[in-house]
Amino acid sequence: MAITYTDVDMMLFHVEYKVQMNNNNNNNNNNNSSSSSISAEAFEILLRNQMKQILLMTSFADEIAAFATSTDSQLGEPGLETVAVHMDLALTPGGLHLKPSQLAGSLKGSAELQDDRASQLTVVAESFTVKDIDECENEIFNRCHEMAVCVNTVGSYSCTCDEGYDDVSTGKVGSDCRKLERRSTVMIVVGSVIAIIAVGTLVVAGVVIYYARVRNRGGAAFSPSPSTYNIHPRTHRGRWQV
Repeated sequence: MAITYTDVDMMLFHVEYKVQMNNNNNNNNNNNSSSSSISAEAFEILLRNQMKQILLMTSFADEIAAFATSTDSQLGEPGLETVAVHMDLALTPGGLHLKPSQLAGSLKGSAELQDDRASQLTVVAESFTVKDIDECENEIFNRCHEMAVCVNTVGSYSCTCDEGYDDVSTGKVGSDCRKLERRSTVMIVVGSVIAIIAVGTLVVAGVVIYYARVRNRGGAAFSPSPSTYNIHPRTHRGRWQV
């Protein structure tokens, strides 16, 4: 089991520790039979429940968002007395100030306070190690866009869109990068020429329409004919008759 992707930014760490069978809950004769009788499913449940109790006693308990444990083997196998456990630990952004060494120290202290007398497992407190998860190298946790640069930080990471790309992310910064649309000089010139031609065409069309209307309204006044031109008998002045 592993922590899966969520829309909420989390601080991620990888924890490793060891567990062994608790010899205090049964006598030695019953202990061997009980250890061999633990199924893989029961073993996973024991691990999770025990780690849950330990985490609740840590100084960062309020910042825990999720955790997932896994092992390569289980107790009860022939000749196996101690098992290494892997745990992915996710903290809320409120735990940004926490360092791996602080987490390991708190887990160790909590494990030492744990009462294992009622459990089949004992956590080896001194075995805790905590490492930062490099999200940039993790396909599950890395949410940076393919055209963004991922930079790992302690417990987290950041994404920055490449030059020539706009950050249009609605969630984590750098998770959605789009190429900038830049018009070339040729396109600008062509667009300008088309605009000038369009304006010129409109101007010419306007002039033609104007003169056509004028001619339709009063064209006869500009086309005198002998039948409409008379000489006044007294003034001998010519006049136009419409």
